[in-house]
Amino acid sequence: MLTFKHLLYIASLSSALLLFAGPTTSGPEDIKLGLIQFETMTVTDMGGTHSPFVVVRVTDQSSKVQSFGLSNDAGYLGMPLPPGNYCYDAFSKTGQHLRMNREPSERCFSVKEGEFVNVGVGYRQ
Repeated sequence: MLTFKHLLYIASLSSALLLFAGPTTSGPEDIKLGLIQFETMTVTDMGGTHSPFVVVRVTDQSSKVQSFGLSNDAGYLGMPLPPGNYCYDAFSKTGQHLRMNREPSERCFSVKEGEFVNVGVGYRQ
């Protein structure tokens, strides 16, 4: 049985392979993508600080396909996504669901082809 750690490892390995795979010879079709930059932060009454190694789950609202990413040591995560509408939530690196600082309806965003979108992922401890 796959544990959350196994899934996280597979997702990060797959992401690395996709980024370095380069062009393929299977066909001349380009893919349509937007680039999302997630900024993961711990939020307090005094403000917020960047949080490293936060797992961000993004769900496509039409297909319900989920994508996962892990923020780097500076609290940033880049994720290419096809055009569509998405919602996110976040987990600790051990798989514990984080207490988000926004309601679920406020954690959704749209992606358009060629667009660069910044998304803040804030949570309270």
